[in-house]
Amino acid sequence: MEKIKINLQQMKDQTFKFGDTDITIRTRLSVSEKIALSEQYLSILFDDKDASLSNRYLIAEYSLILQIVYLISNIDTENDMDADLFVDSGLWDEIKKRLVDYESFRYDLNRLILLYQYERNAEVALGSVIENVVAKLSETIDRFSESDVTDLKEASVTFVDALNKLNERVPGIANARPSEIPEAIK
Repeated sequence: MEKIKINLQQMKDQTFKFGDTDITIRTRLSVSEKIALSEQYLSILFDDKDASLSNRYLIAEYSLILQIVYLISNIDTENDMDADLFVDSGLWDEIKKRLVDYESFRYDLNRLILLYQYERNAEVALGSVIENVVAKLSETIDRFSESDVTDLKEASVTFVDALNKLNERVPGIANARPSEIPEAIK
């Protein structure tokens, strides 16, 4: 296939009237802006455990809206912008419908939220599995110190059973070296 050269240009800014004010916006978010917005959203949503989930969610949503408007428009959102009034007035809807990649950005952000939750749940689950294995090992070691040969044989069977259960929950962990364990849980 013959390759061609193409002259790409950025989309032009759009200006529209809202009331008696001219609003100018870029119609796309840059990749770096999407990354920064996503990281900020996830940080607000998941990092502050002192606030309720509903509070963190609403703060993340309104922060996202104001940050997007700040990044793509000529509107000053840093000086006492009332986020409720901004949304209720319909201005956000007017901006959002002109932002051509907003829906795909939200889709990506929702997928990131799910991945973030999955990653956190996997960390908690692995911690629980390791905690159970360590408890069984500790119990087994305690039994070794107080046991005879018959008890030792029974304890080794219990230990092998615990390792087998761990391998069922985290496939590949039984053959993994310590440095490979994070890879084994993925």
